[in-house]
Amino acid sequence: MPYCATPEELVCQRETLDEILACWRSAPTPSGSGSCSMDFSYAEIAEMCGCSKVFVCQSITGVRKKFFKFFGKTY
Repeated sequence: MPYCATPEELVCQRETLDEILACWRSAPTPSGSGSCSMDFSYAEIAEMCGCSKVFVCQSITGVRKKFFKFFGKTY
C-alpha cells in the first residue's frame, strides 16, 4: 500500500513551503524578475537581466543568508 501523509503532515509540509517561498520572495532579485536557474553562470544571469555579475553574486549571497537565518542554520 502506498504511503499517504496524514493531514497534520500535509499542513506542516505546506507551512514549510510557504515559509521557503516567503523567504525567497523577500530576497533581492535582478530587475525584479525573481527568476534564476542553476543551469546558468552568474555572468549569463547578469547578461539576461541587464545587470552586473557582482549584483547577481550579491543577490544570491543575500538569498543564502536570509534562507539560513530564517531556518536557523549556518552555511
